[in-house]
Amino acid sequence: MKRPRRAPQPASVITALALLLVAAPGGQANEALLPVDRPLDPSASNGCLQWEQPPIEWDALSKTPVFCGWDEPSYSEEMPPTPESPSNSRRPAADFRCLGPMPVTSIHWWGSYEKWQSETLPAVGPDAWEITFSANMPADAYVPFSRPVNQLRQFEVTPDRVQIEAAGSDEFPDPNKPSDRCFRYSLALEPMEYFWPDTYEGDIFWIGITALYKTQRPEHVWGWKTRPWCWMEGAVGVWTHATVNASGQGASSTGFYEVTNKDACGQTTKFDMAFSLDTDPDWVKWEQPFTGLRDWPAYVDERSTGTGLRASSIAYKWQQQPDQGRTGLAVDATADTPRTWSAQILADDFECRLSGPVTQIQLWGSYMLDQVPSKDPANPEFTLSIRADVPAPSHTGISMPGTVLWTKTFKKGQFAVQESTSEKQGFSSPCNGQYILNDHSRTFQYTFSIDPSEAFVQTGTADKPVIYWLSVQALIAQAPASTARFGWKTSTNAWNDDAVWAQAKEPYSGAWQKLNYPAVHPRVGQHTALAFAILTSHQSTSQVIDRQVADDWRCEQPAPVVAATWWGSYGEYTYAACACTDQVQPVRPDYFLLSIWSDVPDPDPNDPQDFSHPGGRLWEVEATQYDEVLVGYDGDQGRPGTQGQEAVFRYSVRLPQDQWFAQRQGTNVYWFSVVAVYEYPKVANYPWGWTNHEHVFNDDAVAGSEVTDASGRKTLTWQPLKDRATEDMSFVLFQQAQVLGPPPLP
Repeated sequence: MKRPRRAPQPASVITALALLLVAAPGGQANEALLPVDRPLDPSASNGCLQWEQPPIEWDALSKTPVFCGWDEPSYSEEMPPTPESPSNSRRPAADFRCLGPMPVTSIHWWGSYEKWQSETLPAVGPDAWEITFSANMPADAYVPFSRPVNQLRQFEVTPDRVQIEAAGSDEFPDPNKPSDRCFRYSLALEPMEYFWPDTYEGDIFWIGITALYKTQRPEHVWGWKTRPWCWMEGAVGVWTHATVNASGQGASSTGFYEVTNKDACGQTTKFDMAFSLDTDPDWVKWEQPFTGLRDWPAYVDERSTGTGLRASSIAYKWQQQPDQGRTGLAVDATADTPRTWSAQILADDFECRLSGPVTQIQLWGSYMLDQVPSKDPANPEFTLSIRADVPAPSHTGISMPGTVLWTKTFKKGQFAVQESTSEKQGFSSPCNGQYILNDHSRTFQYTFSIDPSEAFVQTGTADKPVIYWLSVQALIAQAPASTARFGWKTSTNAWNDDAVWAQAKEPYSGAWQKLNYPAVHPRVGQHTALAFAILTSHQSTSQVIDRQVADDWRCEQPAPVVAATWWGSYGEYTYAACACTDQVQPVRPDYFLLSIWSDVPDPDPNDPQDFSHPGGRLWEVEATQYDEVLVGYDGDQGRPGTQGQEAVFRYSVRLPQDQWFAQRQGTNVYWFSVVAVYEYPKVANYPWGWTNHEHVFNDDAVAGSEVTDASGRKTLTWQPLKDRATEDMSFVLFQQAQVLGPPPLP
């Protein structure tokens, strides 16, 4: 396949002055100075980035890069322990999402050597590098954070295969983290080492990169570079410590840890690791990637936004209103970290007489002592589950939840919160033996909307009703000196059997206990019920486009488009790495409207007033499940009084197979457009813009807006975008390559 033309890649300040440092077998380093007019060998990347989370600079306009982070030790001492010298290892890992069936063919990562400030490498370097790909294990009752589990691929590479360049230095506010010289490492994998994600379940995996010391312990141990602004939950690691006494008896210990540190504001914060992953060019249909201000100082964003309008027909399938009087009670349904009390789950039963998907769940709750987590009721995560009914056996007299039929954890931003007030009410935690009288008066209604494609479909009818159970648990990350506990509000609309509770953390499949009112409560001895509503809805969607940006590209292969990445920023939202700021983060789009259009060629290339532009829309996807990763900065400044440069984010989406774009045979020109859509009545505090790109292909990118003609018909009018005379946009399209899949494992 002929590769699509890439944006010009001039030598940056880093690569023009870089040292090419290739470690020889045995851990020693050889140096070769690159000519100042020669960029780093591009063959080291061996393809196009399919995942990217690079180190983040303090100041993108500085003469040389200084990254916000430190060297998180990532090494293993392979020598047996002695009474004088234990053997230690620390293996941090970072998670990532695969964009499709394309393999990982090369890896880049950033790191340093502890207390090392020279641009040459230490005399004692790694004897080998260990690369590990692992499956993802979500947080559970044993470990309160997701982490790698089940090694899928692990192999060692010799130092001579790793290309190294000096990349700047690091700096972190913690005085215990001294500034070190930073290096960028590149490894082209052999075909038998490729990581093929579709060989395994899921699309989230973990990568570990560990320096192996096999012959001698280093004075300057290697560390993997950290970076702020985590994707998902941040990096985690495994540590081991092995000792042996004088009589030859050995002992070892191991455990998981989160990669955290105190930020400039003094708050303990999670950090991620700096790395990127490539795939083979055969999987790339078109690429115009964002590369940073050091390669092209004209990067700015072009606003491309719209408003989503949803018309809904909603039917209540079940409803139990909260008791807002003095007899109302908030019952603990919390699992927290760090742990204050034991974790507790609540559940209540309901009847289905209307079949169909559950597309919305509402529930009402309060917080013990009105202490809201970090002063924001949207901070907790909620795990909601719908379970089968286990009828009451004769020996217990109570029914209870059974098999989990559907479950989902809703994170911050995935639900809506509305506050109201009630009379003073009490808070109860049966498994912890606590009942606090008149401790709160604030009530919060939580609304969880569920995509119909992910919804649980109930099967009950009026003739054959079915009983289900809804269980709820809030997951709260406690702020220092805080004991926020969420309580599910009781309801006077009791039906069938009582609500139940269990001392456990989700996921849970054990026995339950009957929920009773406390002994001194006014409703003691009465049936208990909890406040919630189950809804089903049908939605239709339309968009009002404020401004839409599109760019042309050439297709030379009939293979379908399976994934897309693009870069963008939020107008005037700046980011100052590692600085303590109180700037409000941008409101994220509800989804991105991705479209591919036919081409209307330039009718007269000699006439500067004429230009090509999109024709008819051929394909469109609402990308609701997108990833956003901070990758750098553009040339725009923020609002007066703010610090830093405008932050640039990389967006990516893996398309379901039924939404792949398949084009016509032959060589064709198409247009790709990206619009950030905010659903009414949400308002963007920093309007989203698509990051531009140095001109690559054919005519300039264009911006379109909707106009209404005399007949009332809405049409799009297009105008070319000009920045320093000409510009395109930053995006990459991935295709299904014509390969059969991974080779047999060795």
